[in-house]
Parts: sequence; C-alpha cells; structure tokens
Amino acid sequence: FQKARSLINFGLNIVVMDLLSVLLLNLDYLFVGRNLGAAALGAYTLAFRLPDLVVLNFARIIGSVIFPVFTHMRDVPGSLGRGFVQIVRYVSLITIPLGLGLVMVARPLTLTLFTEKWNDTIPALQGIALYAMFLSLAYNAGDAYKAEGRPQVITWMGLLQLGLLFPSLWWAVFYQGSIAAVGFAQAFVAFITMVVNLYIATRLLSIRVVDLLNAFRPAVLSSLFMVVVVQLVMFTSLSLDSWLQLILGIVSGGLTYAVALWIFQRDVVMDAITRVRSAAG
Repeated sequence: FQKARSLINFGLNIVVMDLLSVLLLNLDYLFVGRNLGAAALGAYTLAFRLPDLVVLNFARIIGSVIFPVFTHMRDVPGSLGRGFVQIVRYVSLITIPLGLGLVMVARPLTLTLFTEKWNDTIPALQGIALYAMFLSLAYNAGDAYKAEGRPQVITWMGLLQLGLLFPSLWWAVFYQGSIAAVGFAQAFVAFITMVVNLYIATRLLSIRVVDLLNAFRPAVLSSLFMVVVVQLVMFTSLSLDSWLQLILGIVSGGLTYAVALWIFQRDVVMDAITRVRSAAG
C-alpha cells in the first residue's frame, strides 16, 4: 500500500506539472493575442520560435536522455549532485553563447531572414533569447528532482513561475503595450525562477554553491569576451548589407568564444572532447 501511494503521488505531481507547463507555454500567447491583436501575436510567435528552437531545445534534448542516468546515480551518495553540476557546465557552454549571440545579431538576423517588415520583432527576439538562455541553465534540475523522488519540487517551481508570469505579462501588455515588453518580462521571470531553482538544487542535492558557480564560469567569461567583440563588429559594420553583417557577427563571435574558452578554460575543453570521444566510441 505504501509503495502504491508513493507511485500515485509521483504520477499526480507529473500530471500537475504537465498541466502547468501547458499553461506557462501559452499564457503569453493568450495575453498578446487577446489584447495586442493578431499582427502582434504573429510577430511575437515569430520572435519566440527561433530562441526556443536554437537555445532551449538543446536542454530538452539533454533532458530526454539524462533522467535514466540520474536514476542510477542516486544510489551512490553525492554522485547525483556531481552529475547535475557537470550537466550544468556542459549545457551552459552551449546555451549561454547561443542566447547572448542571438541578442547581439538579432537585427541583421531578422532583416536577413524576414525583411524589414518584421522590424518590430527584433527587441522581442532579444528578450526571448535571454528567456530561453536563463530557462535552459536550470532546465535539467527537474530531471534530478524526479530521479531523487521529489517531483513535487517541479510543481512548486511551476506555481512560482506562474505567480510571477501573470503580473509580469499584465504589466507588459496593459502598461507597456508591446511585444518587446512581453519578451523582456519573460526574461525577468525566467531569471528569477532560474536562481530559485538552482538554489533549491544546491540544497536538495547537497551541492556547494561555489561548485555551481564554478560550473558557469567557463561559459560566462568566454561569452563576455564574445559579446564585446561582436558588439564592435556590429557597430563597425552598420553600413554593410544585413546578410554580410550577420555572417561577420556569427564568425567573429564563434571564433572569439572558442579562443577565449581555449585560453582561459582549456581543461574544460579537453574534458568535453574526451567525453565526446568516449561517448562516440
């Protein structure tokens, strides 16, 4: 009976979590479409798709394979926490430069792919890129909570996010009246929930805060160098065609990030290469 009740409670939390996810993923569309109109909804949807596909989808792919690994790790004391820190390190190496890179090249990217008619989507795209980046950094904490047998934490986090998102969207739509404000409201809520989620993870998984911060350090430091270089490239290439400016931004950003990572965090790069080769083998 005790085991059956445990399974039922686990399943109920998963169901509630899925319902909250549906609401969280569509609440912004409801606010924008109902109050700002169909044109604004179309522009916002267009701005949302690219960061969601490029940045957040990477964390989803990791999540689809990491849960069974976490369930095996929990039997060894301390291994689940160490595994989560490693996942945070490798996810941040990808999603932080992607998120910040999208912010930097949002203008030439929009003009190249969608023409000047979609200029209004540029600030919204930048806000959603930050939202996707913040959300990705704590995305796999849910898999660790489920592996630990505490899916209720995911439900609490969903309720917290919903409680923050509703007034934020209300402010963005009724007081600012723009999809750009909606995008940055999403980024604000994602940042707050990321911080809370990672703090809870340190408590439940017995992770030192300094270890978690060190996991972010390689991606953050290298991305800061990338941002400076790309910003200079964007500023000096304003007179060029948008497609050429986009190529210059992507190439300069990618090279700067790779070089900075190699110079300042070479051990992280070598460790990642070793793990990829091991997985491929």
